[in-house]
Amino acid sequence: MANSNVPLNPTFFGHVASTLDALVLFEACLSSALHHVPRRPHDRERQDLIKSGNVFIYEEHSSGIKRWTDGVAWSPSRILGNFLIYRELDRPFPPGEKKRAMKRNKKPTGVTKPEITRQGSVNGAGANMGIGDGSQGNKEAERALIGSLVDSYPFKENGLVKKTISVTYQGVPHHLVSYYNVEDVTEGKLMTPSKDHQLSTIIPRGELIMSQNFRAPIDEVEMDDSRGPHGLFTHAYPVNGHHHQSLSRAITASKIAAKLPTLPKNIHEDIRTLPNLLTLSRLVAAPFVGYFILHDQHAWALGLFAYAGVTDLLDGWIARRWKQQTVVGTVIDPMADKMLMTILTVCLAAQGSLPVWLATIILGRDVGLAMSAIYYRWISLPPPKTFARYWDFSLPSAEVRPTTISKYNTFLQLVLIGMTTAAPVFSYDISTPLTIMQYIVAITTVWSGASYIYTKDAVKILTSPKTPPTKG
Repeated sequence: MANSNVPLNPTFFGHVASTLDALVLFEACLSSALHHVPRRPHDRERQDLIKSGNVFIYEEHSSGIKRWTDGVAWSPSRILGNFLIYRELDRPFPPGEKKRAMKRNKKPTGVTKPEITRQGSVNGAGANMGIGDGSQGNKEAERALIGSLVDSYPFKENGLVKKTISVTYQGVPHHLVSYYNVEDVTEGKLMTPSKDHQLSTIIPRGELIMSQNFRAPIDEVEMDDSRGPHGLFTHAYPVNGHHHQSLSRAITASKIAAKLPTLPKNIHEDIRTLPNLLTLSRLVAAPFVGYFILHDQHAWALGLFAYAGVTDLLDGWIARRWKQQTVVGTVIDPMADKMLMTILTVCLAAQGSLPVWLATIILGRDVGLAMSAIYYRWISLPPPKTFARYWDFSLPSAEVRPTTISKYNTFLQLVLIGMTTAAPVFSYDISTPLTIMQYIVAITTVWSGASYIYTKDAVKILTSPKTPPTKG
């Protein structure tokens, strides 16, 4: 591997207590405040790198890492919120042997002496956190740090816990692998990213948050070290995945809580912009253009057609100039253009001004694109998928990016329709130029339809499929 000689250092030192902590670290790497690791640790480096507090983030494509390996014998993974959790084993499983969990001892029916040889109760998290006393608080703290990995395998005394999570940004998977010792967390030895002054200005970008399908809310916190040397358990991930009512009060103690209002918790965007209003006016004007053509009022039809062309240019310029681009704009802008073109094509063909074969090609392409748009809108709609939410275009899902030939074809169609609409108004004979334009439009229409099929980035899915956390 080309990165084999590059020095390897952890991305961060501390404890990733919540999904929001992980997103802060991912954002720090994307904005170059922290670094992705270029490779896995070599055998000679593992003793120094695989230790409590070290956090590694790698980008799958540039690093070439398909599977993170560290030479440690780990238990099978368990889900904890949005993470996968592993615990270090006292010894690796023999080759070929299935990793079976140990049977739990049945509760005694009579009075017995305390069992002090039970593996999960006297070492690892159990020894450090007093799990054996059976108190509810300690059980919750145990759940927060090691999940269900309590006494099901022969865990190493004071061994490590590995915690992993993955996200996808712009189609590229990014993976986080963190290591911690339970005692280090409970004694407040490891700082969380939300309490690191160097990361105090890092706020995860909207796409990094919206494009993931997390099981649990991103701001659920496991362990807060702000109230004493042994830490304060604030919230364990509930089994049903719902947000506990007390979480909002507990999270306000951390710095990152002050930034939460600035994060896009509501994924609706403001669609009340001037470009969108201009686009809507074109949608309203389109039926009137068709009415005027069918009633031989070509001057009025030509005037509204000119208005549609001017506002089409104007709304795009305003959106770019004052940064008012919206996802709904990418939907209704081409919708307004296609509605106008469809009405004009049908009306001109019905009147005999446009050949029926050409109208069939133009409308056939548009019907195909419309069916594709309906499909992409549905598969990319953020859950829950309902009929009402389908028509709520303030919920971004899929973004259509016109291809180059499609833009040329749209322009040529507008020229042809404009010339055909204007022909009765002017006294000049433009039948020959119209015939030439008709064949050019027919060719480019077929070409542009094919370009949406063979161009990879013509449709961008904004809500990516769920990426499973990294496995060990």
